[in-house]
Amino acid sequence: MRLQPAHHEWNSKVITEARKRGFTAFQQTHANHRTADPSLILIRGPRILHVWLRTGRRKAVPQADAFTAAGREAHVWYPADWPFVVSTLLLSAPEPVEPDPDEVTNRAWAIVAATAEERPQDVHALFSELAWPTQLAVLYGVATALVRSVADAGTGEITAEHRVMVADMARRQLIQRADRDDG
Repeated sequence: MRLQPAHHEWNSKVITEARKRGFTAFQQTHANHRTADPSLILIRGPRILHVWLRTGRRKAVPQADAFTAAGREAHVWYPADWPFVVSTLLLSAPEPVEPDPDEVTNRAWAIVAATAEERPQDVHALFSELAWPTQLAVLYGVATALVRSVADAGTGEITAEHRVMVADMARRQLIQRADRDDG
């Protein structure tokens, strides 16, 4: 399906304005090839905007809501939104939100427990609803817990040897899982 002239003009207008404001614009290579994906991804420094450009009647775009819920900046823009589009492009990147340390610790231990009890659906549920910075913090917390537990089994001190041992364990697990998935 090819873009109609109105759609093409709208895409061009937004891309031109974004580039004027210092954004790098990435657009779908095939018009309407994957309608669930953003029409544009605009990047300037640490700021990444996922934009669905629409013309015609306003409709909900659940994918944009899912991106926002995941902590990403997502917008659905119609030609009537032009003043909002320009003001959004003028904004600087939002300050990163620091994850709550208690939430990170609690989630990390809950994920460790669910993993030990082989409840992958609970691990997924505990992890998937978090914003990206919190996901990274939880992953780091889980990895730290693993390294500490290995160290506690020995001297109680984390040494370079402990770190190597945990990294080797993780590599072996990945290889075993890959072999199992291939088999």
